[in-house]
Amino acid sequence: MKFKERIRELRTALGLSQRQFAEVAGLSTTAIYYYECGRRIPREKSLQKIISSFHISPKKFYNGLRLQEERQGRKIYMEAEWLRSLYVDQGFTAAQIARLRSCSKSAVLSRLREYNIERRPRFGRSGPQRIMSHPEVVQELLANRFECQEWLGLLPSTEAWVLTRRLGLLGERVHTLQELGNSLGLTRERIRQIQNSGLDRLRRLHVTAPTFVRAVAAG
Repeated sequence: MKFKERIRELRTALGLSQRQFAEVAGLSTTAIYYYECGRRIPREKSLQKIISSFHISPKKFYNGLRLQEERQGRKIYMEAEWLRSLYVDQGFTAAQIARLRSCSKSAVLSRLREYNIERRPRFGRSGPQRIMSHPEVVQELLANRFECQEWLGLLPSTEAWVLTRRLGLLGERVHTLQELGNSLGLTRERIRQIQNSGLDRLRRLHVTAPTFVRAVAAG
């Protein structure tokens, strides 16, 4: 017998709704719902709560159950090279891969560990993160990192200051969002907004810097 059948059988015999059953067992109604429809297999701690709350004999409760088989059967399989290609080569996050595979993020992380795929540093914690906004503008700035004073002069001072340090322009080293946030007393997200605002402004401006404007238009 599967666990979902055993839990439904027990609840029906007691004449309780899922909400009532959950309250007595000290679990959430959602958990009981997932147990009964087979979308979740309980951990040992949750099983002990059910057994002790309803004073059931453990031997009788576990008799005929195939919990270990159910748990193994629910393992999410992912082909190692497919996962490596998405995560390492294409830069997908674990959350994005989970949405593609219709599974949990923890399942993706488990497969990364299983296949010995090294995790990327957590966002904003180690090293500069790649700028995703307006890549054509970023490419042009990086190609002329020592000769872009004129373009930066088109921006408000804060945006120019942030872009200079985020991209390592004019001889500056590359800074992380967190480092710039600490310098200005702002959050990482606010620095990102300033950065993207500057890039968007450069993309939209059609005055001076003709090389830049042509490069952006061509992109």
